[in-house]
Amino acid sequence: MEPPFRQQYQIAGRTIITCLFSERLDFPYGDGYFSKHKTVITPTSINGGAGVSSVPATCRAAVDVRLIPAQSREFVLQTVLDVIEGVKVAYPKLAVKLEETVYLPSTLIPAELPIVKAVLGASQAVLGSEPLLSVAGPANEGYLLNELGIPAICGFGPEGGNSHAADEFVESESLVCAARIYARIAGRVNG
Repeated sequence: MEPPFRQQYQIAGRTIITCLFSERLDFPYGDGYFSKHKTVITPTSINGGAGVSSVPATCRAAVDVRLIPAQSREFVLQTVLDVIEGVKVAYPKLAVKLEETVYLPSTLIPAELPIVKAVLGASQAVLGSEPLLSVAGPANEGYLLNELGIPAICGFGPEGGNSHAADEFVESESLVCAARIYARIAGRVNG
């Protein structure tokens, strides 16, 4: 016997969410500086129902998708749509609305640019060694400057941990070190 429609809706919503966050959507790693990174889909909220004793008539899920240059926005969107269509085969009455609220593209600047050389040189002078070039993520607003032709270095600064968590911290000694590096960068770029 088939469960009531509301239960089907709940099961279908749960199935879509499970598929989106499962290994079945294990995107490949990128190239170059992105070789240790891949596109990731992360649930940020799932809502439904009005109380503990009622079967929800709707389910709303918000997901965060962090792209790398190797995967286009269109490819990932189509992958999500394919998951939804696959679930709709089993639940043909299911209605799904997909809405993109924010898009932050990945960005990369060439290592040969003067700003990159200034950061490396200033770091060498203050730290006694050059930092490894890598990518920052998962997302930042550096793309806005890069799209305008203003090269931006992202993710370079003081050391700390647990970003965006209740116990996020910064190591106070690294603040002084970062300030010295920033001052030298300004001198190299403007001097």
